[in-house]
Amino acid sequence: MQTLTAQRVAARQSDLLAVTVDTGDGVLVADLPIARGGGGSAPTPGSMMRASIAACLVIGYKQWGKQLGVPLDDLELEMSTEIDMRGQTGTDGVAPGWQSIRWHVKITSSSSREAVEDVLSHAERLSPMLDSLHPRCQRVRTFELRANGS
Repeated sequence: MQTLTAQRVAARQSDLLAVTVDTGDGVLVADLPIARGGGGSAPTPGSMMRASIAACLVIGYKQWGKQLGVPLDDLELEMSTEIDMRGQTGTDGVAPGWQSIRWHVKITSSSSREAVEDVLSHAERLSPMLDSLHPRCQRVRTFELRANGS
């Protein structure tokens, strides 16, 4: 049985390049830095996308850890992306999206490194946010495991 869920947002220009987005469960504002023609009043769309992916991963790790019986405590995730800005201008045949996304996860757990790795890999394989990235975007995840009580 196929179950599709339609999700909708409405975006409206507010000032210069700033945009107000009604997500249905909240309102977000995005802008570009002054150096790129915006007003610098809010996070950029790229920052919001990184935040969305990071949040989705942490939530997925916690959910799958619980479901698979692997306790994951005190989860932290740091993320960076690399982009060749020529892609946004359509020059030199460079693709407009991220070339790579890298994240490092710090986890406290009483479980083995192998069990934690299995949870992370499982959650990433089923992450709708990661799956939405273009396949050419290189994905690199590292993690460190701290034992409970450390």
